[in-house]
Amino acid sequence: MDSKTISPPSVEDVTVEDCEAVLICLSTRRFVVARPGEPRDLWPVDGGWDKLRDLKPGDEVIYKGNVTTVRAVDVYR
Repeated sequence: MDSKTISPPSVEDVTVEDCEAVLICLSTRRFVVARPGEPRDLWPVDGGWDKLRDLKPGDEVIYKGNVTTVRAVDVYR
């Protein structure tokens, strides 16, 4: 059975540069939603929101004081 997407997402709506939030899956079985300008418990080891937007699987982050590994990253718009 061949099913088609009703409305495919627009490419402009899913870029990291203009997203509302970044969804990050960690190796500790946690999903973290990080929004610019809001307090959060997750920081890239190098620090900063700009660095958060550059995260990719395999990068290390600090989550609630513990170093853990990023497993997946996606954007929320």
